[in-house]
Amino acid sequence: MVKRPLMTLLLVTIPIMIVFLSLNIFRLSGRAFSPLPIKATVIFDGEGVAVGIKGIREGGFWRTYRVKANTGFKGYYWLMNQKERGTFLITCLIDYVQQPCVYDGRSELLYRIEMRENEERYISLETPELSRGFHDLIVLAFDKPDVHDLSEKFRINTDLNYLYTTRASLLADSGAQDIPHVDYITGQFQPNQNSSLNGIVVNRDKTPQELHAWTYQPVKPGDILEYYVHLGNDEGPDQSMAVVSFLDFKQIPLDKDILVPFASLPAGSRLTILGHLVAPQEVGIHELIVVLVRGPYRLLADPETQELTSEYTWVEPSIRVAIEVK
Repeated sequence: MVKRPLMTLLLVTIPIMIVFLSLNIFRLSGRAFSPLPIKATVIFDGEGVAVGIKGIREGGFWRTYRVKANTGFKGYYWLMNQKERGTFLITCLIDYVQQPCVYDGRSELLYRIEMRENEERYISLETPELSRGFHDLIVLAFDKPDVHDLSEKFRINTDLNYLYTTRASLLADSGAQDIPHVDYITGQFQPNQNSSLNGIVVNRDKTPQELHAWTYQPVKPGDILEYYVHLGNDEGPDQSMAVVSFLDFKQIPLDKDILVPFASLPAGSRLTILGHLVAPQEVGIHELIVVLVRGPYRLLADPETQELTSEYTWVEPSIRVAIEVK
């Protein structure tokens, strides 16, 4: 599918940045000022949902936290729902790997909550123990997890939609410079493309010349399904990315030997990665989602001033593909 123009991405991203900038409170001498009243609405693809992470409930929405090694991060996950009543599945990624976290005292891989219209909620959050070093925490809120509409209209509308994310750098007895080493696959410059790509498209086409939308796939139980993840950075600047795949909102390897591939895409380059999916045994509709994390292992904010230090660090989903096991 042809991705939305850059202007659309800016219209989606800029309000989010404004909210977090307005709510960002500086840390001085280890003490935090009280946050400003929360009145802003984050608009994402026409739906009003705002999210954030706090170390203490009365503190600011910081993007970098210091924690002790071999302990977990303890804080609060905040969600404000200004659309219709709905269901969300909350889950944590630590270093791009889905892990159970403790939400309001309950350890869950997927924490289900019902939100009323205009409801705001603080959920206590505790991660598993963190080894010494730099860690990337991402909390995902999957919207409409129980909707299995097969219509093309619904499926197309899930592109860059129905996923709300917040992210924090966690420094476990380490400095901001202790970035883990990962191996990146480098994209290649590909001129004369038929359509623009500045993000992710998932389909069954081996070559990304035509970015067709893949919305539905019938399979039999246990089938091995091949698909392709197309990454593009046609408009630059140079970017790095991590790719995380989910089936029914639980992480699966992109391939049997690759849990999370990391890509380095110079401006004007593209990359196609082969994925494999083992179809579930359970008959019915299953949801395949591939999530793109821009700027893996980037320090999001200065740990002392909490000034934002990185751009191009948002998280975006592909189209939700309906995998129907018959």
